[in-house]
Amino acid sequence: LLSVLDRNNRTESGTFAYKSKVHPPRLDGRSVGVFGTRSPHRPCPIGLSLVQLDAVKDGTLHISGVDLVDGTPILDIKPYIPEYDAPNQMARDGKTSPPDSVTTTTRCASWVSGESSSPSSFGGLRVDFTPSALGDLARFHGRDECHEAECPLCLHHLADGAQARQALTALLSADPRSLHRKNNCSDRLYYCVVDVLHVTAWFDVGRVEVLKVAPLALMDAVSNAADASGSSCS
Repeated sequence: LLSVLDRNNRTESGTFAYKSKVHPPRLDGRSVGVFGTRSPHRPCPIGLSLVQLDAVKDGTLHISGVDLVDGTPILDIKPYIPEYDAPNQMARDGKTSPPDSVTTTTRCASWVSGESSSPSSFGGLRVDFTPSALGDLARFHGRDECHEAECPLCLHHLADGAQARQALTALLSADPRSLHRKNNCSDRLYYCVVDVLHVTAWFDVGRVEVLKVAPLALMDAVSNAADASGSSCS
């Protein structure tokens, strides 16, 4: 999917705000050019997403694995073609071969592959869930199991609590905190939103612990209070 990251901040003239040099969380503070990263804040904020096509019904594409917020404008839809989009799967004769006979012909920059970053920036953190958090996750369910119009426990994009746990583990193990949070807010709880989950976690050395998982719809009052406080580490 090619999309427009239309919710980015804009300048007074209406153009999208960005910096030529950015500090991706996974690089532990290293500065690299914006075009060498996947930062959504770019001169031309076009997003690229690889998603799974689950079904086509009545002219509507049903997809999963989407990393976009609802309402994001879609510019174009293109098919995934392994021969072009995954060159490491190509042999020298241009034909696909078994993995053990593939000749790798592509190279990846060190700041992308993680060769020059700490392990914690690339999925190195252990993710633990408190018994209370596991109980919270067990309450959530997919849309197929929901019979209420406005159920706060109904997941919109994930199948069930087990899949939600997998998604949280993948996210938190990569340490999504900004450099500012790592350096100045290490003694604060970390909050994030995944699907309809409002997650409270605590980062420690080499690990992160999920303390609480609450329905996002029931956390509006808490979020509004945090915004009103003006805390830069909320």
